[in-house]
Amino acid sequence: MEDIIRQDTLNNKLELLFGITEAITGVTEQNIKGPLRFRDIAVARNVVGVILNKELGITTTRAGKLIGRDHSTIVYYGKQFEGNFEYDKEFQDIYTTISDTFWHNYIKAEVGDMDIQVAKLQDLINKLEAQKQSLIKST
Repeated sequence: MEDIIRQDTLNNKLELLFGITEAITGVTEQNIKGPLRFRDIAVARNVVGVILNKELGITTTRAGKLIGRDHSTIVYYGKQFEGNFEYDKEFQDIYTTISDTFWHNYIKAEVGDMDIQVAKLQDLINKLEAQKQSLIKST
């Protein structure tokens, strides 16, 4: 059960990340996972790879698979990140915008999910309390 919840959470994070990346850069998930190496696609792919590995803590192997690449590509992105961020203004702007937007929206979605979970738990508590009262009355 816990693995299913984790996978659902990861799927939601991926959907959000790819959606935000497309909205900001115009590069689709299909392009990120595909073979094209145009600069706009390569930058978007790099940013998504770094966010998956460094910010979400996904292993290099898994992050590579998620963007249609080998783990060594994710390792390379990590090693190149500081230089790209410091010296490439376009990369810096895209990375910062995607990351900030992702986390802002992710946190809002998490709060909403927690509200739903709390409501479901409260409903379960009420049902259990009613069952308890029913058992007390029948004894």
